[in-house]
Amino acid sequence: MAEVTPIPIIRFQAPENVFEATEWPRSIIDDEHFTVIHEVTQKKFDGPDGLDSMIISSREGTTWLHYEDNVWKRDIIGIGEPKEPRQLPNSLSPGSGDHWGSGCADVGKFGDDPFAYIATLDPFHGISACVYTKTNRGLKNVEWKRHVLDTYGTPNQRLKRGDGPGHYIVCADFDGDGNDEFLLALFGPLDRDDKDESIPPAQGPHPLKGIMYYKPIDLEKGIFAKWRIADESSARIAIGNFGGAGKLDLVSIGYNVKQYYEEPKPVTTLHLNKTVYASEAPTQAPIVPTAWDNEGLVYLARPHEVQQSQKLPLIEVANYAISIELHPKGGKIQLQKEDGIKVLYGSIHNEDDIRKPLGNSGFPAITPVTSEGSSFNAGDNGAIVLRLVPIGQDGEWAKTEDVPVKTTFELNKLGLGLEALKFKKVEDLWFGGAFKGKDFWNMTGFHFRFADDKTEIAHMQFWTAGTNVDCGAHNHSGDIFEEIHICLSPGTGNGGMSRLKDGETKATSEKDFDHVALPRLYEHGGMWYRDSYGNAVRNKENAVSYPYHKWQAGSGPNLDVWMALEFNPDIAL
Repeated sequence: MAEVTPIPIIRFQAPENVFEATEWPRSIIDDEHFTVIHEVTQKKFDGPDGLDSMIISSREGTTWLHYEDNVWKRDIIGIGEPKEPRQLPNSLSPGSGDHWGSGCADVGKFGDDPFAYIATLDPFHGISACVYTKTNRGLKNVEWKRHVLDTYGTPNQRLKRGDGPGHYIVCADFDGDGNDEFLLALFGPLDRDDKDESIPPAQGPHPLKGIMYYKPIDLEKGIFAKWRIADESSARIAIGNFGGAGKLDLVSIGYNVKQYYEEPKPVTTLHLNKTVYASEAPTQAPIVPTAWDNEGLVYLARPHEVQQSQKLPLIEVANYAISIELHPKGGKIQLQKEDGIKVLYGSIHNEDDIRKPLGNSGFPAITPVTSEGSSFNAGDNGAIVLRLVPIGQDGEWAKTEDVPVKTTFELNKLGLGLEALKFKKVEDLWFGGAFKGKDFWNMTGFHFRFADDKTEIAHMQFWTAGTNVDCGAHNHSGDIFEEIHICLSPGTGNGGMSRLKDGETKATSEKDFDHVALPRLYEHGGMWYRDSYGNAVRNKENAVSYPYHKWQAGSGPNLDVWMALEFNPDIAL
C-alpha cells in the first residue's frame, strides 16, 4: 500500500510593496500532521489585537492551529467522522475515494466565551452536521464532546466517498441575541450509476439542497433548533450587511463541477436577514422539544435514566390526540379503552401480549395497536411509546381539508417558533410530479432522538388518499429506514398496503400485488427483506432492501388517513 504524504501548510508574508514584488516570502507552518485538507478557517480569539489562528478541517479531524511562545501549536479538537475498517487511505474512486475526519468547521461564540462551540461538517464533502461543546471552560486544556445533529445524504452519499451534500459551514450572530448560530450549505443529491459515473441531479427543490440555520438552545447538552432558510443548491456562503439594515445577510452560490455534481442552472442568491430575537432557555427535562426544519424534534432521555414516567403532547389528527411518553423499567402504563399505543423503543407487556417497535411478524400480518382498556408494564430497558387517545367519534372525511389537525407541540417556553403542521398536496412537494391531479396528501412530522448522542429513533408523518388512489409503487432504494404504517381512518373501506408478489419484477395490474386492508388503529408487519437471523437485508449502498409496495386506497367514498413511522435500522430498538 502506497504511503500517504502529509500536506504542507504554507504561510506567505505580504511584502512591503505588494505591486512591485516578484514573490512573497514563505515559510512552512506544518508539513507533518495533515492530509486531505478541505478547509482552513481563520479565527481571532484574543480581541482585535490578538493573533490570527486557524481551524484545520482534514482527514485527521478538527484541529486548532495557533501561534504561541514563538512556535505553532496544534490542539486536536476531535477526530470527526471515524475511519471505517473498509476504508483505504490511498483510494481515489469511486467519487474521490474514501474519506473520514472533517471537511469544514467554524467556531461559535456563546455568552462571554468566543470559543464556546465548534460547528463541523464531517467528513470531506460531508454528511454529518456536528458540534463540539466543552466539558470545561476556557481556551486551554479543553475537553470537547462531539454531538451529531444531523446526517444528510442519499445511501450513496452516506458511503463517505466525497459525494456528500454538505459543503460549507459558517458561524455568526444572525438574530442579535449575542450568541452565534451557524449555517450549513447543502449542494444536493449525488448518486452514481453501475459504472460509478455521477448521475445528473434534477432541477428544482430537494431535501438535500439549501441552507440550514441552526440555533443553540442548550449548548451543554448539544441541543439546537433548525430551520431551512433557502431551498436552492448552495456551495458557499458569504455574510455581511448587504441590505444596509445593520443585520448579517448572506449570499450563496450554487454548486456545479463538471463530471461531479452539476446543478442545473446554478444561481447566486442574496438572502436578506429578517430574523427577530428569540429568547433561549435551556431545559433539564427528560423530554426536550425543539423545532427542526418545519417539523418537531423531540429529544428523549434513555428510559433507564428516568425514575418516573414523562409525557409530551404532539398533535391531534383525525380525532386522535397523539403524545410521546417515556417510561422507566417496569413502569406501569395505564390505558383507557380504545386508546392506541405504539412502541418506538424498548418493549411493553401485558401477560402474553408483548409489543415491540417493529412488531412480532412481517407482512402480511396485521395487528391492532389498541389496548382494550388494559394496562401494560415497560420492559427491562424501559419504553418510549406513542399514545393515541380518541377525542371524538370514529371519523371519516371526504376531503383532506376537513380532516381535523391541531398542533399541540409547545415551543413557546423555549422562545421558538413552529408553524402549525398541515396537510399538503403531494403533487406540490419536491417528489410529487407523478401525482398531478391525484387526491393524495402528506403532513410531516416529528423526529424522535436520544438526547445524549442525538441518535435518531424514528420519524413520524401522516398521509391521506382518496377513492381508488394508487399512491405509487416504490422500494425505498434511496432510504435507510424500516417502515410501519398505522391506519387512523379507513375511509375508502378496503384501503391498505399492497406488496408486489414474490417472483414479480414489474406490476401490470393490481393482480400482481398482495393487498392487505388496514382497519382503524391497525398496523401491518414490516415489508423489508430479512435474513435468516431476522435482520434487515441491505443493498450495496446500505439502504434497507424492500420489495416494491404502495398504499392502495379502496373504493369507498371517503379518505384513508394513516400514520407512517420510519425506524432507524442501525440501532437496537
